[in-house]
Amino acid sequence: MILDQSQLTWTTPFFAFIMLIALGVDYSIFLMMKYREFGVESRPRIAITQAAGVIGAVVISAAIILGGTFAALMPSGVLTLIQVAIAVMIGLTILVFVLPITMSAGITLTYDRKNE
Repeated sequence: MILDQSQLTWTTPFFAFIMLIALGVDYSIFLMMKYREFGVESRPRIAITQAAGVIGAVVISAAIILGGTFAALMPSGVLTLIQVAIAVMIGLTILVFVLPITMSAGITLTYDRKNE
């Protein structure tokens, strides 16, 4: 709709998926490493809150840099690159807001509430 095209090129979903999954996995790895670091001395809920707070700036800066990199593809005039850039920038926006909430909530659901 944005580019007045009836459909995406066949490579757009694949490349957008690869880029977004790569950033999501990186976020998960950073989060779990900090969680393990903080989880030794504190309760699980406190550890995940501290871990998410520490790496939030890393993930947001990575999303901004990646979004800027893909925004630089927009003036190329190549339809596939423009579509991938738009898809990745929209996905990054969703990823930065949705993933921290769902990852933290998922981790806290795995622990017994009696031991907190």
